[in-house]
Amino acid sequence: MLVAIVVIFMLLTTACSGGGSGTGKSSGNGAQQGTDKTNAGEQAQQPAPSTDPVTITIAFPWEEEIFNSRFKPIEKKLGNITIKRVGAAGTNEALQELFATGAEPDIIIGNHGFKPLFDLDVVEPLDELMKANNFDESILDPSLVAYLRAQDPDGRMMGFPDGQGGQVLFYNKEIFDLFGVPYPDPDKSMTWDELLGLAAKMTVERDGKKYVGLEFGWGSMDSDAMVPLNELALNKTDPDTGEVLITKDPGFTKYFDWMKKFYSIPGIVGEHTKGKSLFTMKQAAMAVNWNGILTGDWGDKEFKKNMDVAPVPVWADAPENGPIVGTSPMVITTFSKHKNEAFKVLAEYMSDENQTNILKDMASGPAVSNPEIRKMYGTNVEAYADKNIGAFFKVWPVIPEKRFSFWDQYVDIGASLGSFAESDKDVVTFLRKLSEESDKKIKEAMAAK
Repeated sequence: MLVAIVVIFMLLTTACSGGGSGTGKSSGNGAQQGTDKTNAGEQAQQPAPSTDPVTITIAFPWEEEIFNSRFKPIEKKLGNITIKRVGAAGTNEALQELFATGAEPDIIIGNHGFKPLFDLDVVEPLDELMKANNFDESILDPSLVAYLRAQDPDGRMMGFPDGQGGQVLFYNKEIFDLFGVPYPDPDKSMTWDELLGLAAKMTVERDGKKYVGLEFGWGSMDSDAMVPLNELALNKTDPDTGEVLITKDPGFTKYFDWMKKFYSIPGIVGEHTKGKSLFTMKQAAMAVNWNGILTGDWGDKEFKKNMDVAPVPVWADAPENGPIVGTSPMVITTFSKHKNEAFKVLAEYMSDENQTNILKDMASGPAVSNPEIRKMYGTNVEAYADKNIGAFFKVWPVIPEKRFSFWDQYVDIGASLGSFAESDKDVVTFLRKLSEESDKKIKEAMAAK
């Protein structure tokens, strides 16, 4: 049950992507990443704007109430465009089932990442539509633009962002007071090494209760603990060849060296932490976690009262870089008969008015860069009423410099952290073993294509 809750929590708060299909261009590794350039350009030549009634259908993975809150105001504003929901998760299987019914959605919200969309060959690049509609890309969060363009070998815009999740350092004032430790700076990120020292001070047993100074997500031994690594924006594999890079890029050693120090703090992880959120049980002084930890219905509700928020920690040599973010991409399908009208829906989704409505309720994080709009984040959310919500925006997510690699999914660092925490292997040996295991998986996947 706990695992199910955690999975749902992550999907709702991180705005990670989902299904669809895209006229695929092979990147040379068997992954379909994008559409043919010539076709994209030809398909994007749109007729003059029309006021004729048009229905735009959106494959939407979440409840109708959420859909209506996001898209019905857009429908009202655009006037001649009716926006219709068809329920579909962004998985390959769910979308194929949808297509088998004869449905041809104009837009797909990809809550399971780009891969199902590329595999099904349905993603229409948006560059020509952006140009034809004079859309100013600079209004979008630059980290999300970089994420979307990094999906394509040619750097094309493969969708618009529906938003993003936010990760910060939550801290329990009661525990800090109990151990006489000053609160974190509300405006400046600690370094990861500074955080390590602070965590060690409060990982103790007091009056029969075990406290940990720091936790990541639930138990600190899965992908939730990859936040320091995500600030480095590294590819685990070569996107063209599938070569595993974790023993060759020093950034991975840097991260695992830090995790080794973290796991070496006596009592920081163990049977008492596995699969648990000690922060919601008032037994963790600090937690690096998503914004949804305060809006969810779990743990000791009292923990929400006497806690606050500080900026996410950073590496000392890159203090401006927060963790890379993803998004559930909103893509226009290659088979849409109303691409221009579909684009107008997406463009209006990014309007100040619509983004403000979404951000106030923390339905998603900001898709736009306007600081005044970003200030509206969570202003209607009671759990954040007296919190330092500005901490979410003290550092910008790191911008990926390379195209994302399809083969990264076979290098499961998150799943390896539990064995790493319990192992006495040194970092070099552990990475070599993980690299060998991952290389085998990639070769098997290549052979199966």
